[in-house]
Amino acid sequence: MTQYITFLRHAEVENKKEIIYGALEGYFLSAIGVKNTKKKANDLKNNPYQLIISSPLERTKQTAQIVKKEALPQIEIEYTKEIIEWVYITQGMSRRVWNSGKYAKLKAIYDQDPYQLPVEVEGQKFESFVQMQSRMQKFIKQTLAKNLSHVLVVSHGDPIIVAICSTLGISYHDFKQKNKVDNLSTNTLVFENKKFKELRDLP
Repeated sequence: MTQYITFLRHAEVENKKEIIYGALEGYFLSAIGVKNTKKKANDLKNNPYQLIISSPLERTKQTAQIVKKEALPQIEIEYTKEIIEWVYITQGMSRRVWNSGKYAKLKAIYDQDPYQLPVEVEGQKFESFVQMQSRMQKFIKQTLAKNLSHVLVVSHGDPIIVAICSTLGISYHDFKQKNKVDNLSTNTLVFENKKFKELRDLP
């Protein structure tokens, strides 16, 4: 059986203060994000999706709900925290502060190999990239176990990249050097009899 798991990153968020929102509540799609999601839905409507699975944060829920309404009204949406955004010391911080000298070492590690980021920062403990990889691989296995041929997954940048890299067996850095997971981009993992076959850039 051939199975397709398509990861869709949520649309643009209203974020004038340029806050790194992580898993914070209260961040919704911008007007442009809503408009672009409706356009993206048109690209997705001819695909035989049987289920939408979404992160429960507002920006992913909105994206999933617009896609369902505009293109896939006949299928259900499931929500799971397994594909929620990664949270670090950056949550709630402005990008200006993150890019400042205080966090230069951490940012350099994140840019080169986020798997090496310290789990404990400023007295707080965070999920490691290894832990995020584990939950994303668990999610993929659970999704394959549903025995559906086409599933659309609405998630976030880092979890999507980690899911792809860990499935392909390549590094996060190498993937980001050649690829982008922009808002509303799609990446499809193809499996044959539950074993990974290929990555496709298709809706």
